[in-house]
Amino acid sequence: MLFILLVIVGAITLFVGVRFKKVGRKHEFAITSAVALLAFVFAFTQTITVIPAGSVGVVDFLGMVSSTTLKPGVNIVNPMARVIKFSIKTQEEKEIMKVPSEEGLTVALQIESRQG
Repeated sequence: MLFILLVIVGAITLFVGVRFKKVGRKHEFAITSAVALLAFVFAFTQTITVIPAGSVGVVDFLGMVSSTTLKPGVNIVNPMARVIKFSIKTQEEKEIMKVPSEEGLTVALQIESRQG
């Protein structure tokens, strides 16, 4: 949404700036050109997403999930799409329990689970 708003603002200020240039108002043309350039630069930054190391990105656009994943690093995506980041790091869980044995003694039991 912000992307569309920034493109509209940039286009309008660029149009107004061209009108100022035709009339001969150079100062106003410079200001409107700077605003238009700034709006277009911010609009372009909406297309960039960064996926951290140990993660992948999945692109969701209007409810349709892309079959390819985004690799870690800088990626260019559709600014209207949503990028969901998933960790692919190996996750390890340990749990230590004290359980009674058949003889009535307490035994420490350690369970370890790895995912990924």
